Amino acid sequence: TGGQERRRHSTRPNNRRAKRAREDGRTHRTRRRRRRWGRARAARRRKMRMEAGAYYAAAPHQGAMPGFGGAVDEQQAAGVGILLQISMLVLSFVLGHLLRRRKFYYLPEASASLLIGMIVGGFANISNTQKSTRRWFNFREDFFLLFLLPPIIFQSGFNLAPKPFFSNFGAIITFAILGTFIASIVTGLLVYLAGLIFIIYRLPLVECMMFGALVSATDPVTVLSIFQELGTDVNLYALVFGESVLNDAVCVIFSYLKHVIFNVLY
Repeated sequence: TGGQERRRHSTRPNNRRAKRAREDGRTHRTRRRRRRWGRARAARRRKMRMEAGAYYAAAPHQGAMPGFGGAVDEQQAAGVGILLQISMLVLSFVLGHLLRRRKFYYLPEASASLLIGMIVGGFANISNTQKSTRRWFNFREDFFLLFLLPPIIFQSGFNLAPKPFFSNFGAIITFAILGTFIASIVTGLLVYLAGLIFIIYRLPLVECMMFGALVSATDPVTVLSIFQELGTDVNLYALVFGESVLNDAVCVIFSYLKHVIFNVLY
């Protein structure tokens, strides 16, 4: 019994050494395998970089990798377009703040924003920019009517003082609906008559009427800012502001109605 106990204790270190050797062997094999995988991945990456360099050297006029279909150009154009639009918006806010602070009434804030847009748009058209970048400066009618015009109307309605507005509601409705309708009809007929006698380019009657409906929606931003600075009568301010809030929707409705009516008649 004593000999068996001694032999058992004497074999334990050998078993530990064998187990450690097996573990070390597995560890070394795993490390070698990982090194081989790493070298293979590095070789594949070098090959891809060499192929990409050869492609750009052979076709420098193309702006995207093969198979991407110009996605890189579209992303770059979108980034440039969004950056320019945000820069124009920030510049308009800063310039408007400076004009109000300096009390420079000769250049209203709306005119300054319009001037910035004209300058940037002119440079974008005469410069050698890509067509994908210029598309971000194009005016989209559906985008304006669906996303830009409703917030403008709702923001004007939210900031409207209710008491002066409802006290002059009859006059506001008269100017907004009846006055806008008369102005659009008269403007459209004058443009059509001017085309008949060759003063201006001759347009169809439906286009003249739609033009009259569009230009009849006055937006007295400059007048209202002057009213605020001069402290005019509250009723006068409410009358002009309320009519400008309502005539936008009225002119949009008139434009669509005239288009539908003339399409049915002609």
